[in-house]
Amino acid sequence: MATGVYRLRTRVQEYLVNTLSGRIPLANNPTSGLVEMFDEYPTAGITKNDIKFGAIDWTVKPYGAIVPCSNALLQDANQDVLSIIAEIFFRAQIVTENNMILAALDSAGEAVEASNWKDVVKALNGIAPVGSADKVLITNTDGWNELDTATDKNGFPIMVPMLNDGTRRQIKGYEVIQLPNEVLATDATTGAIPMYAVSLKDAVVFIERRGLELFYNPYSDNAMTKDATDIRVTCRMAAALKYAQSVKKLSYIPEEEEEG
Repeated sequence: MATGVYRLRTRVQEYLVNTLSGRIPLANNPTSGLVEMFDEYPTAGITKNDIKFGAIDWTVKPYGAIVPCSNALLQDANQDVLSIIAEIFFRAQIVTENNMILAALDSAGEAVEASNWKDVVKALNGIAPVGSADKVLITNTDGWNELDTATDKNGFPIMVPMLNDGTRRQIKGYEVIQLPNEVLATDATTGAIPMYAVSLKDAVVFIERRGLELFYNPYSDNAMTKDATDIRVTCRMAAALKYAQSVKKLSYIPEEEEEG
């Protein structure tokens, strides 16, 4: 991806809608299996059970930005300026999407303290996926550097390239996703590094209405005073938590190394 920021939306469940609000039915996990059937009637048969559903209520909200662009630049540039502007808008949208998904993860889930890579792996192992096995670790640049320098007792690195893509990294088979510190900040007071051990498709549903829309206004005040065209982008989005048990929020404070 050429945007420079990982798009978490590609890993969660997407739900495209045509209305501003609504409700998504959510299947609850059954606590018992199917029952063996017998031929004797009326003493045997299948017991009636109520199928229980949960629900996710959502309301999409509008997000957008307006950028005045010089008409001289639009008309005289050798490159396609509009495509560059569209890419800037798209990058901003990804930042917004990531913030919304992280907020959904923060809204529930078990809080876990961690001080070494074993605690991180234990948290990942402890997640019970509801319908998906797509468990990953999300952290920032500080967390990435901590895991990238971690080794086992034999001196072998803990975080290694994934077999199918050498540009991505994994820890004990779980992919590690890095976000910038500006998006996912380390606590300035305690030094705690944020991490999420999560099954993303089980944890979050991302709702969008109508996609990204571009609008051009060559008749605004900027057109007269600055010889510029206002370019506006809008999108309508929301993110909601699905299953809280699919998230563990780690506060990672590296243990101090013993001297000598």
